[in-house]
Amino acid sequence: MKIKLISKITAGTVVASILTYYASPVFAYINEETIYSKANQSGENYKSTVTTITEDKDGTNTVQLDLDKQIPIECKITYYLNGKEITAKEIAGKSGHIKIKLDYTNSSINSIKIDDEEESLYTPFIVLSGVVLDNKNNKNIEITNGKIITNGNKVIAVGITMPGLQESLNLNIDSLEIPTSIEISMDTEKFEIGNIISYSTPKIFGELDINSESFSDLFDKVNELQSASKQIEDGSVELSDGIIQLNDGAINLNDGVEQLDDGINTLQNGAVTLNDGAVTLKNGMEEYTSKTQEFGVAMNDVANGVNLLNSQYSQVNDGINTLNSSSKELNSGAQSVSEGAKNVSDNLNYISGVLAETSSGAQSLYAGTKEAHSGINEIVNGVSKQVEASKTSENIQKLDSMQQVIDKDLELITQYQNLVASIPDKTSQDYQNAYAILTVLQANYTALSGAKGTITNASNSMGELYSHLTALQQGINNLENGAGTLSNGISEISNGTLELAKGSETLANGASNLYQGTNALTQGTESLASGSSQVVSGINTLDSGTKQLNSASGELSKAAGTICGGAKNLQEGTASMVNGVNSLSNGSKELKNGTATLTSGTSQILDGANTLTSGIREFNTEGVNTICDFVNKDIKNTLKRVEKLEEISNNYVSFASKDKRDDIKFITMTDSIKVESDSNSDKKDGKAKK
Repeated sequence: MKIKLISKITAGTVVASILTYYASPVFAYINEETIYSKANQSGENYKSTVTTITEDKDGTNTVQLDLDKQIPIECKITYYLNGKEITAKEIAGKSGHIKIKLDYTNSSINSIKIDDEEESLYTPFIVLSGVVLDNKNNKNIEITNGKIITNGNKVIAVGITMPGLQESLNLNIDSLEIPTSIEISMDTEKFEIGNIISYSTPKIFGELDINSESFSDLFDKVNELQSASKQIEDGSVELSDGIIQLNDGAINLNDGVEQLDDGINTLQNGAVTLNDGAVTLKNGMEEYTSKTQEFGVAMNDVANGVNLLNSQYSQVNDGINTLNSSSKELNSGAQSVSEGAKNVSDNLNYISGVLAETSSGAQSLYAGTKEAHSGINEIVNGVSKQVEASKTSENIQKLDSMQQVIDKDLELITQYQNLVASIPDKTSQDYQNAYAILTVLQANYTALSGAKGTITNASNSMGELYSHLTALQQGINNLENGAGTLSNGISEISNGTLELAKGSETLANGASNLYQGTNALTQGTESLASGSSQVVSGINTLDSGTKQLNSASGELSKAAGTICGGAKNLQEGTASMVNGVNSLSNGSKELKNGTATLTSGTSQILDGANTLTSGIREFNTEGVNTICDFVNKDIKNTLKRVEKLEEISNNYVSFASKDKRDDIKFITMTDSIKVESDSNSDKKDGKAKK
């Protein structure tokens, strides 16, 4: 489990902590030492100075001296252009993808005893590095182990390293990686870079106040965590075993429910078939019972009818004799009807001929009125055209045009008259001339008004003529309609008479046939009277048989009623059974669905339990156990080293002098890279001073 330290502590937080720590006012005298170094573009120091500030009751004393001593933190700067290493001189002004790598090393080593063994621990320096970049030529600026701060057109890249701390804590790099280098990358159009400033101090650990006793509770809790995690793992295994048994039971239950459902389906189908048969039997018995009852009623009616026939047959026999006598009289009357019908037919044929002549005269009258109507129509149409021509065609347009011109002229004359009247000097020549013209115009005015009246009168006279002709046309039209109606009526009477004549002929024929039929009827009644005596014997026999049949039908009806009641009870029982089987089937299906859901759910629970067991086991193996081992082994050992590093930090009280200092810090500035000047012009020599 690799943990990047820089992902846990941002550079901004570290900067703020450092600035807050060193900017906080203290109520003590100042006693500090600051070492300033200059380095070339590759990171090699070539000049160092030390500034000492001491303060006591007499005042503040500041001393600055050149230093001929190698500082404990060294830096190597490497430049890359598009993935290839390049020197500082060559990279100036280049364009492309730039990467700058700053590797820091710690040369301050201390020999310390830990658990009676001699160990080499580095002084715990923390190095904060930063550079200001132009946002105009440089894009996509990134930094590892640090933070990018944008301020308008400038970008500040700040990174943090702790060289030597990985070795001092004896930490596996796979568990925890403490940065010792910084990489700054960008896309540039023209590469230039200002001074890279690094700030180093060993005093961060001195403020942590770390000891192993303060972590004793943590170690106890870690052991409890490991024990509880093992119990959880064992419980998950037991849970998984129980769920396996539950899943097996659910599967067996589901199989049994499926068999039960199949049996219930078979029972349901049989119950439905049985109920259908019971319904058919019930309906058949009801119909049979109904028919037997109807048969009994019919037999009663037959018996009653036979009794009535037997009691009244003497009257029937008398009627037959009377019929025989009457048929002879009917035969004589039919002969008289046949002769009268022939006379009616002859008279109707004569009337039909007279009506035919009358119809011809009516048609001639109708044709004459039609011709008169046609003539008056032509006259009316001619006058109508004249009236219309005078009103709606070119004539009325001309008349209207003439009237419009007359009206316009009359209006102009009136306007001119008003104009002449408005001349103030009635004695002037202008007035005299205008008045003379006005006199002529007034005469024209009178003539135009008369012409307009004439046009109007002419139009009105033509309208009156058209009105009279229209009234005459309507009268002739009514006469024509009346003549037509008279002609049609006579034609209909003639046609009706012809039909009546035809009907009378048919009547005569029918009367002749009636006469022939009455002859046959007379002969039949004579035969009927002869056979009537034989009917009496048959009626007596029929009466005896119907009495026996009526008695048997009553017994049959009672038996059918009993069977019908039983069929009805059977049908009601089968219907109740079908309802019960249906309810049982619905319950079985719900049970089947429920067991299927249960089986699916237990299967999912089993998968989840297996996943849970596997996850808990993996969590214990790779997580809890690893953490516990790390805490009980690495952290315990690391805490001892941290305590020693805290002692080293607190004991780092001098560097450039023998006097003890409360605070010591190192500030290094590298040379900038510019295009327009020699990038190494401020370097005294190419080697760092020793």
